[in-house]
Amino acid sequence: MWEIHSAAQLLSFGIAVGFGVAVCLLYDVLRAARRALRLSSLRVFAEDMVFSLIAAIGCFCLQLVFTGGAMRLYLFLGIAVGFVLCRVTLSRFFCPALAAGIRMGAASARRISAWAGRFTAAAVQKTARVAEKLKKICKKKQKPAKNS
Repeated sequence: MWEIHSAAQLLSFGIAVGFGVAVCLLYDVLRAARRALRLSSLRVFAEDMVFSLIAAIGCFCLQLVFTGGAMRLYLFLGIAVGFVLCRVTLSRFFCPALAAGIRMGAASARRISAWAGRFTAAAVQKTARVAEKLKKICKKKQKPAKNS
């Protein structure tokens, strides 16, 4: 006879809530990147499709591990509860802070890139000047060939 273990179902529900929170935080990372980097609509659509695929695979794996692949409503409810709880609590602070961090990181990357560009340009100019000097020195040292 088939038995229902309440403790196993409660554990599965708790893990599903944790999975919902993790999915929400991952989505917040995408949202923060969108806010900070101002991505195009096509790129946002592509990111959403990849995110949905990853979340669906995770949900399938969660069901496969905890219910043997059988669809159980409590797993879907657990994921939804975790996602909604995270969205109304942690996301309010996490997403804006992460977006600010991404903006600061992008600004720092631009400054480092500009510095590297200036440094590289100066090095190239200096190398070009040295090459010109060497070219002049080589021309001076060459003796013209005598015609006999």
